[in-house]
Amino acid sequence: MNQSGTAVQSFSEREQEVFSSLLEGHTNQGIAVSLGICVKTVEVHLSSIYRKIGVKSRNQAILWWVLQVNGVPSLTGEGIRRK
Repeated sequence: MNQSGTAVQSFSEREQEVFSSLLEGHTNQGIAVSLGICVKTVEVHLSSIYRKIGVKSRNQAILWWVLQVNGVPSLTGEGIRRK
């Protein structure tokens, strides 16, 4: 399994939901509202995600994902791939 698959498998279910929302471009506030949690909880989940994938910001997390799947972000790995 590649690095992105291993890292994503280590995400909790909630972290996967938060990361998916981040990849869709939602703000922390938007993620919190859509998941019914507080912004501080979103921040805690994002910190955990960043630690697991070795990045320090949301932009780096998005770039990490794009580089891992070599295309458009998608947690399922079914993103549009470049040829």
